[in-house]
Amino acid sequence: MLEPDFNTKWKEAICLKIEGGSFICNSIYEGETLLFDSVSGRLSNIYADYRRFKSGVFRYWHIELTDNENGNIYLICFPYTSALFQSVILKLAMTATYNDIRITPYRDNVNANYIRRSHSKVRVYADGMELDMQPLKMPKIDCRKLGKHIIKDYTPRIRTIEGVIDKILTRIRKSSTQARKQPE
Repeated sequence: MLEPDFNTKWKEAICLKIEGGSFICNSIYEGETLLFDSVSGRLSNIYADYRRFKSGVFRYWHIELTDNENGNIYLICFPYTSALFQSVILKLAMTATYNDIRITPYRDNVNANYIRRSHSKVRVYADGMELDMQPLKMPKIDCRKLGKHIIKDYTPRIRTIEGVIDKILTRIRKSSTQARKQPE
């Protein structure tokens, strides 16, 4: 469920992005922006897809949460090379169950204890417990100079994150299969 209380059932997925310490939603009411402090639900999918904007088509990561109370689907969208997305994934890798996930961004300059190297800009909770990041050494970003421009190659880092995502998705599928097999 989104906080504050949001009980309407929407036919389409609700797209969210993190900016300025809040979730921003432009997809519900045309011309109106909604801000939320956190989003929670059952983690149902993580995938990459292309999104169209006025300036072009770009690849984005999507974290799909299904609201446990009203069934709404929330898509948290991140640019494909986002370090924030990577920190969320490394936190999600630290839990065994994905039925009660809550993601809460830090408010800008509100948390005096925020230290860039030891925290990401979001807190991730599973079953009410805050998750730490999986201790994983990320490959370096390969930078090459081409004339005046610096070209960054994120390929090794993306492959590492895709491996973590595959493990998370395998656990999600395994738990949903087990839930269907249990007699009532």
